[in-house]
Amino acid sequence: TPLATISSVASPTVTTTANHGLAVGTAVVFATSATTQPGVIAGIPYYIRSVPAANQFTLAQSPKDSSTNIVVTGLTGSLYAPIFSGFTVKTGVGTTAVTGSTAPNAINTANTGNLYVGEAVTFSAATGGLSTATTYYVTSITSNTSFTVATSYPGGSNVTVTTGAVAS
Repeated sequence: TPLATISSVASPTVTTTANHGLAVGTAVVFATSATTQPGVIAGIPYYIRSVPAANQFTLAQSPKDSSTNIVVTGLTGSLYAPIFSGFTVKTGVGTTAVTGSTAPNAINTANTGNLYVGEAVTFSAATGGLSTATTYYVTSITSNTSFTVATSYPGGSNVTVTTGAVAS
């Protein structure tokens, strides 16, 4: 199912046919490539860099890249959530102790590191209201030490957590 359908491009800004609901840092892939290269290549994950309007966005090559716009000239079709099969965490994240929760949905850690919105994560302990048998998705990174998760992405409701869980 597409996250949004492209209606027009004025590089570096992509305009969608409807409000897309995508947050900065969200990973997306495209079914088609941009006609001008270097630019968007079909099937490669890109990240939402900015959201100038509810139906517009610009792209970056990494979730932390705020300086480089990706060429989108000639881009058409739809964008999708990437599928990261075979992975429960992103390389480099490792195991992070959850130190608590605030507000009450934010999961607190020593460092959110390379987490990104839309990333699939699992937990190694069935504590804090989290299950080891469930794949969760990062819905927001609220600071460099906290993030929120839901059981589906995009559009899932944040899971309420308490102290004690360990992310893996």
